Amino acid sequence: MMAEHSEWCWDPMPAVDGWFAVIRSWDFAEGIFPDAAWASKGKIAYPHNGGLTLDGSGHAGPFPTEAEARKWAEAHDPEKTD
Repeated sequence: MMAEHSEWCWDPMPAVDGWFAVIRSWDFAEGIFPDAAWASKGKIAYPHNGGLTLDGSGHAGPFPTEAEARKWAEAHDPEKTD
């Protein structure tokens, strides 16, 4: 059973494999956006991005699927106001 996630974690990624909801940014001046990414032993490698990798700050997970990680991320977009 997966743990329930209620907010973004800003600590380093746990050293596990799985799908995570993540905060992405090409350039912090342009803003951030929620996404999903696969982590292998706590290291994120984004598919289809030209090799961009980050340390995983701003993450939640792991989730059972990429779709579930992305859905959670979009529902918890830090740039959207309630």
